[in-house]
Amino acid sequence: MSKGRFDAIVIGGGHNGLVAAGYLGRAGLRTLVLEGSPRLGGPAATIEFMPGYSTTVANSPGSLEPKIVADLELERHGLKFVRPDPTLVQPLDGANGVGRIYVGWRDPARNHAQLKTFATGEAARYDAFFAYLQRFADRLGISIFEPPPSLQHLVRNLTRLEDQEAFSRILFGSIRDLMDEFELAPQTQALIAPLAVVGGQVAPSTPGSPFNLMMRPLSLASQRDGGAGDPRLLPLRGSTGLPVGGMGAITDALA
Repeated sequence: MSKGRFDAIVIGGGHNGLVAAGYLGRAGLRTLVLEGSPRLGGPAATIEFMPGYSTTVANSPGSLEPKIVADLELERHGLKFVRPDPTLVQPLDGANGVGRIYVGWRDPARNHAQLKTFATGEAARYDAFFAYLQRFADRLGISIFEPPPSLQHLVRNLTRLEDQEAFSRILFGSIRDLMDEFELAPQTQALIAPLAVVGGQVAPSTPGSPFNLMMRPLSLASQRDGGAGDPRLLPLRGSTGLPVGGMGAITDALA
């Protein structure tokens, strides 16, 4: 450890701590990161779990914020992504017990064609569901790049009955109930529900579970200049892409 005075100290060198330290350093502050383990990165660090075999606890970059990648110049520090097409392949129950496969393409038209096989009008209901989340994010009037407002401030901004109902459904309702309100087919619900419960050890019936789906809508409401290929416009898993070298490549670039 270098000696001297520091302007800021970050406790924990996981991916969140490294991002915080990166922004502090970008602001000109002399920053110290303290990490108790022998490696940086937390669950995103590459770990050799048996001789010759390495992996990370985190299996996906999820909704890695494009602004962070740009602000901290992670590509200049070696981070590269590959963006496979399709982005995901998910088994589903089919008719008469015969399984079927949903293939998540980057082309919305190809996805809509599959959704239409679930039920008549399913593609339109799917789009309406995610448009509902985006409208609510836009109406909140907050930015994920600024200090979070108080709950009271959020409530004061919601003057329309539609917004107040959305607030209640998303923050205090369950993803199961919200999907049922949009009359989504069981197959579509099987695609969406994992996004709302991943990492939370909760069930689709858990109150507040819809809020996990707000990460990308809030990001888009905060900054919309990502271009036509912006992965935030694709709501299903895998659209961010995969870092070359595994998840550890992200923390290596941050470090």
